[in-house]
Amino acid sequence: MQRLKGLIAEGALPPGAKLVEKELCDSFGVSRTPLREAIRALAAEGVVVVTPNRGAAVATVTEDQILESFLVMGALEGLAGELAAPRITPVQLDALRQAHAAMLDHRRAGDLDGYYAQNRAIHDAIFDAAGNSTLSETRQIIHRRIVNLRFIARIGDDEWATAIAEHEEMLLALEARDGPALGAVLRRHLESKRRQVARWLARQG
Repeated sequence: MQRLKGLIAEGALPPGAKLVEKELCDSFGVSRTPLREAIRALAAEGVVVVTPNRGAAVATVTEDQILESFLVMGALEGLAGELAAPRITPVQLDALRQAHAAMLDHRRAGDLDGYYAQNRAIHDAIFDAAGNSTLSETRQIIHRRIVNLRFIARIGDDEWATAIAEHEEMLLALEARDGPALGAVLRRHLESKRRQVARWLARQG
């Protein structure tokens, strides 16, 4: 299931793409039974839609749903930041510093996949430090709806600079154990992303 989910998350299987069982079985080197189990599991998560007599396809979402999702994600990230900053352990903070440095290295090398992997690791670490399982579970539901947009909606140099500056602010707030400051920058960070995606969607229309 993780390999199929990875193709969807990376945009290799975009929203609306039909899941052709034979092609996927050949690609993964598996029989139809485990593939169908994976499709059923992803359908339960809302990542895939199965239509009787028509097969399965990657779920699609409307522009309004996407932008609404970013608003909700911003609220969740802000709350996670408020909880995480005073609770983060020295070990967690050191791992987050390393992920931040690695993210910048990938950016300088032009490795977008590496950049986004470390970016996700940073946000995951903040939710882990928040220590609230309900918050993390809710985030995962929303995240599945918007994850592949980060690969589609490429950003310009000015937006890169803003994103990286906001990540620098996150690190400073964590080091200061300042929950309100971290919550505020995370909300602003997600609003920046929401505006970026909205501009991309407008250009597609």
